[in-house]
Amino acid sequence: RPYMAILQQITKFAGELYFNQGESSLKQIIDSVHGWKQMKPSSTLSIKVDDFRLPVTVPERRRNAFDFDAMDVVPLDADTRITESQARMRFSKVCTYSALSGLVKHVWHIWEVMLLAEPCMIFGSNPEIVASCVSAAMDLIYPLPYNADYRPYFTIHDPEFGGIQDASNCSKEGNPSLIGVTNTYFLKAYNSWPHILAVGGGDSTGGLAYSSPMSSPRSPRGGGWGKSWFSFRGNDRSNLINLVDSYTQELYSVNPSTVKANYKVLGSLDLVSDDANEMQWATSASVNTKILRKHFQQLTEAFLSLFD
Repeated sequence: RPYMAILQQITKFAGELYFNQGESSLKQIIDSVHGWKQMKPSSTLSIKVDDFRLPVTVPERRRNAFDFDAMDVVPLDADTRITESQARMRFSKVCTYSALSGLVKHVWHIWEVMLLAEPCMIFGSNPEIVASCVSAAMDLIYPLPYNADYRPYFTIHDPEFGGIQDASNCSKEGNPSLIGVTNTYFLKAYNSWPHILAVGGGDSTGGLAYSSPMSSPRSPRGGGWGKSWFSFRGNDRSNLINLVDSYTQELYSVNPSTVKANYKVLGSLDLVSDDANEMQWATSASVNTKILRKHFQQLTEAFLSLFD
């Protein structure tokens, strides 16, 4: 089982050293990791690069509501070949509700967009947020794999940047149909894309941090799920770059979803008050993630049954 927290720690360390010292630092990091003989829980390992040393503590195995093993997902056996979507769900540390709670009114529309693999741009305040939302969106159509190329974090320096400004080019081999971006220039350059999902997350100057699940709104104002809350944004993109900021959570789509929101599922979500502490919110998000994953897995399987 991969240690995602360790991987993130190492990649952050490696990235900073690479831009300061070049490729030689990456080789030293790889050599250090290859030298690890055994990764026992609670043991402390280290990575050495010249005069720099990064201590790495192997975490304990803890079963909690965010672990795959607590989910009703296909297990990974030594003799079982699994699909990409099964592997992603098994090792995913993304809490579906934490990633999409501010957009829960649109989650059925997002499911439809993922199912059809229509071009969709996810805009947020930092790479971690948009990458998590890309993963959470694809997880909605489990057990189906996402049937197009995707980039959890896409920048203007990627070679496909110019080619996919015209969304019709996303269907060409090698071009992504689902991207996560943080540069506001995309809101202008890609404003012809049929689906633009603004996920917010705050900014780098004291804004909201995705590491805290409190970064997403707990419930619609008023505490209810009235139909008026499910507003639909039209296809006017002329001023999108001025409408969307690092806190905006909204779906801008050229047409409404053909799949209606399930008010029974919405009513079963555990909504906590705005003054709830982080532990209460984390518990609530865990429960809601299970509810959403189960519902959308059943919805996807019901869709697939039409082809049996």
